[in-house]
Amino acid sequence: MKNFEMTILLVEDQPAHAKLIERAFESAGSGFRLSVASSLREAQKLLTSSTPDVVIADLELPDGRGTDLIRHDRGVPAFPVVVLTSHGNEQVAVEAMKAGALDYVVKSSAVMRDLPRIAAAAIREWTHLVERRRAEMARTQSLRLLEGVLDSLSAQVAVLDDNGMILMVNSAWANESSPNPFSGKAFGVTVNYLSACANVTGEMEPAAHAIVAGVRDVITGIQSQFCVEVQCYDTPDQRWYQVEVSPFSGAGAARAVVLFEDISERKQTENEARDRAIHCERLATLSDREHEVMTMVVAGKANKVIARDLGRSEKTVEKHRANVMKKLKVRTIADLVRIAVSIER
Repeated sequence: MKNFEMTILLVEDQPAHAKLIERAFESAGSGFRLSVASSLREAQKLLTSSTPDVVIADLELPDGRGTDLIRHDRGVPAFPVVVLTSHGNEQVAVEAMKAGALDYVVKSSAVMRDLPRIAAAAIREWTHLVERRRAEMARTQSLRLLEGVLDSLSAQVAVLDDNGMILMVNSAWANESSPNPFSGKAFGVTVNYLSACANVTGEMEPAAHAIVAGVRDVITGIQSQFCVEVQCYDTPDQRWYQVEVSPFSGAGAARAVVLFEDISERKQTENEARDRAIHCERLATLSDREHEVMTMVVAGKANKVIARDLGRSEKTVEKHRANVMKKLKVRTIADLVRIAVSIER
């Protein structure tokens, strides 16, 4: 099995220094493969055919600067560059590091003999650095993807940490015009959602306490999921929301996802269906004559006209009308009309 070799590109225009460094790598053993260039142009030509594990470059070259060799691939260094200089100038060191150099060393016989160790250390450090940067980039990309997915939802979504602090919200949650009293600016990123909900008072206080308890149960693992329907009395149309709290799986502290879905239309449909069923049950208790009277009342006919059409006395019609109102549990003609309309739908 072939032993792993670290490939080194040395860019040094002074032959004596280059020779000393070559001997140092030869003495270090077979773990290194050294290529030497005496100019920036020659080094750039070598880099087009292969990528070394590390570049050791003199800062001042006849046709440029060693830092000109520093490359980046999507924000990640393509290879580490260790800069050599004959002058221990702090400003030069800062300039080299800002340009992207991994390390900066001042030339001396001892340093040049120690370059194999410095190169190996640079490769190890660079490997860890690249892994961290790639992990950060992957995390950033994943975060952007997650944000895009969340923003595409019509539901209002927030991600909480294990203490209840809001880490992320989607655009629907952040919308200040939303009628939801448990989202918006007052419940933005860095706000502790549990504390904010616990401070809610008035008619929404019971719902707020239920949400707090549900979030705590999911975060601590008592419940795998929490779901509750909440009617928002603070909104003009008293909207309904279904609140779902689920665990947010991933590394680190336990987290929870809080989702509010507007179910006002569904609740309205359910309520209308329930009311129709109740009305039908009550209508079934009416006699045939009471049905006739109710139909005529809804049509807008006066008692005198109904009595004439049915061939009954006005007093009898009034009695039937009173029975209809009592059995249907309504007090006004308007309520009676609403029942008739709901049954016809």
